[in-house]
Amino acid sequence: MTDYDAIVVGSGAGGLAASVRIARNDHSVLLLEATPGLGGCLRPFEKAGYTFDMGLHYVGELGEGEKFWEALNELGLLDRIEFIELDPEAIDRYVFPDFELRLCKGKQRFKEQLIQLFPKEASGIEKYFGIYEKVTRASESFMDIEARPLQLLGWVVRNPVMLRYGRVPYQALLDTVTSDIRLQTALAAPWFDFLLPPERAAVSYGVGTWYHYLSGGYYPRGGSRALRDAFVDELEQRGAEVRTSAGASSIDRRNEGFLVTFAGGKQATSRVVVSNVNPVVTFGQLVNPNLVPSGVAKKAKGLRPSASVFGLLIGTDLDLPALGVGSGNLVPYAGYDVNKIFAATMAADSPRVSDCFFVNSPSVRDPAAGLAPPGHHSLEVLAGASYAAFERWADLAAADRGEEYEALVAELSDQLVSTLERFIPQLSRHLEFVEVITPLTLARGIGLVEGGIYGPEVTPDQMGPARFPDGRCGIDGLFLAGAGTKGSSVFYSTLSGVQAGRKAVSYLTSQ
Repeated sequence: MTDYDAIVVGSGAGGLAASVRIARNDHSVLLLEATPGLGGCLRPFEKAGYTFDMGLHYVGELGEGEKFWEALNELGLLDRIEFIELDPEAIDRYVFPDFELRLCKGKQRFKEQLIQLFPKEASGIEKYFGIYEKVTRASESFMDIEARPLQLLGWVVRNPVMLRYGRVPYQALLDTVTSDIRLQTALAAPWFDFLLPPERAAVSYGVGTWYHYLSGGYYPRGGSRALRDAFVDELEQRGAEVRTSAGASSIDRRNEGFLVTFAGGKQATSRVVVSNVNPVVTFGQLVNPNLVPSGVAKKAKGLRPSASVFGLLIGTDLDLPALGVGSGNLVPYAGYDVNKIFAATMAADSPRVSDCFFVNSPSVRDPAAGLAPPGHHSLEVLAGASYAAFERWADLAAADRGEEYEALVAELSDQLVSTLERFIPQLSRHLEFVEVITPLTLARGIGLVEGGIYGPEVTPDQMGPARFPDGRCGIDGLFLAGAGTKGSSVFYSTLSGVQAGRKAVSYLTSQ
């Protein structure tokens, strides 16, 4: 007899989804979270009357029958959370030195916009969307298969486009359709959604990001906190037990189940375990090494983390809507070579975070939610960043990092504010509140490996069976959720949690 049917380690989107999926089948669940607050990247940052979203800025595929809608429906959350649709004419605004591309709702409309901007490249654009159709169809079908050799072989046979594009970077696809650097940059514009340039990113992410948002972009009413709380409310209703400041320190076998040690020596047993912790940590620090198949240990150890972010969470008394700030996202570009922009942004010495960054305002999107004090607005400004640029201070408390650290933070902050003033005049004189986010913030505050906001980076060699896409790890009763499975983002993490929850329920009912 075990204490619980299931123990779930980590309360990010994947862990929350797995917990709900298991609890809805009347199984007892213990959810363990290492930090004082639930949600991982769904956990908001709240201070001085402002609320900011750490990891969920928008999500797609929310139309009835689409992937995220289906996941929330299976979890019984559709009635617990309301979503606001972002401006369908400008879900994202990519502002380049001499043109602007707007991510609009509807693939045909978006394609027509590209052709209007690049009329001489019409045939290349048509070719791009022909490949796009095949790759996105293959990627969608891959979400539903088991990562077993025969199933993988059958998937490749049904999707031969992946023989050409499954193991090459997105740059190879771009070179196939056009030599125009401006069009290539436009087609790679949402690189911030996975923090890799075309010469390194998997093709499935290069085209898949467009696919995810071309049916619309959405923001949870009340911010990421509202989505997090919808999960938690469902868990409470189902009688699940949730503990914060209770990080797991080990996972081991106990008879026919598992023994999990947490919170400085407390222990609990369960029939199944779902780990929503990065596979590098799950198999490198938590699971008894004697339980881990050698191939699994090697795969997990080799997973490289994604890039991190440097960001400013700003409170201002400026009237942002009057200055043209809408519900969509603003992404300014300093030039046309995303590969060079990425390299400059990720430099360990003298990084340039202002060459491309991501801006949005939670309070503009949802003015009735109280995300900023009356007469004020919240503004999130995020740029890619290298952990290496901050690593020398990783073991120090924020107050002990010294003048060199403060000088770096001030320099990067000035870069962002100065460039952003092109779009929001006088911003530097209206900074009522500023909180700086660095890779160290994410590593220490949320537990992300090297501050990698997207889990393992989505390079071709780390996609599909190179990670843990079906949530299995070769240990009966232990399942994985989170960014180390299907892919990065709250979207993929939620889907992975639903999948892990299904497998856990199936395992529990079969024993």
